Amino acid sequence: MNDVLLEMTGVGKRYGIRNTKKALEGFSVKLQEGMCLALIGRNGAGKSTALKIMANVLKPTEGRVIVHGRVSYVPENMGIYPTLNVEENVKFFYDISEGHSDYERILSRLNIMGSSKVLASHLSKGMRRKLSVAVAMAQNPDVVIFDEPFDGVDQTSSEEIVAMIRDMKMHNKAVVLSSHNISYIDSIADEVIVIDSGRIVRRIELPLEWMKVVRFAAEYEKVDDVLKSLGLKYDMSRFPYVRIGADSTQEDLNSILVHSGLRVLEFRDLTIAEIYGDVLNDVSGTVQS
Repeated sequence: MNDVLLEMTGVGKRYGIRNTKKALEGFSVKLQEGMCLALIGRNGAGKSTALKIMANVLKPTEGRVIVHGRVSYVPENMGIYPTLNVEENVKFFYDISEGHSDYERILSRLNIMGSSKVLASHLSKGMRRKLSVAVAMAQNPDVVIFDEPFDGVDQTSSEEIVAMIRDMKMHNKAVVLSSHNISYIDSIADEVIVIDSGRIVRRIELPLEWMKVVRFAAEYEKVDDVLKSLGLKYDMSRFPYVRIGADSTQEDLNSILVHSGLRVLEFRDLTIAEIYGDVLNDVSGTVQS
């Protein structure tokens, strides 16, 4: 079992003269090495507050935070020095943290080595974002915390950041990120937490291979009868798209459905975006623990 690098238990953050404004409440999470945790939610939901508490930028009003190892925090405003060039930024953080990472390899991996002598203030937003990732990795952290790493970044740069996060996980780093760009989360996160009004409203473990989305070319009643006879758990509220929970592989389940007389037009895994949409439609539901 992988070691726990960061743990938060019952963490809350309140503001105001009498601490009456709740920014975060009852937040609990356990982050193991080699794990990526993603926080999603609407603006003002409490994501950034949770990340800042993890990074020790903010102190919690209540609860407990335990961190084992070195933490790097990449805020939404990127946390780089505009008057230093790319190489100077990375080397500065490398030196002050007594890092042991090969920062030149990091620059190369993120495809910014060619801009090593360019001032940070002269970089595009996407390049500055990649520089902030390089700065974080130069510190040789055990836990890396990103606030909106894909914000304002083109697809190529986003994919380079995704590749770097995968590399971090392979080297037993723990990664926490918040993002409005859910499309990249499916491929890198091991757990997703949906936050609304400072509270956790859903926890989702990935991958979502246990839940399929199937589009049928058949009558509602026939599909319902077949799925019921097969003893499957399913949701037909979006018919002809049906969500089916099954332990079988996609190939096996598709074969079973076809041999039962159903015509399948589409078969795929459920996505985080679809679950997130469901949560937003019912944020007043029971808080998941």
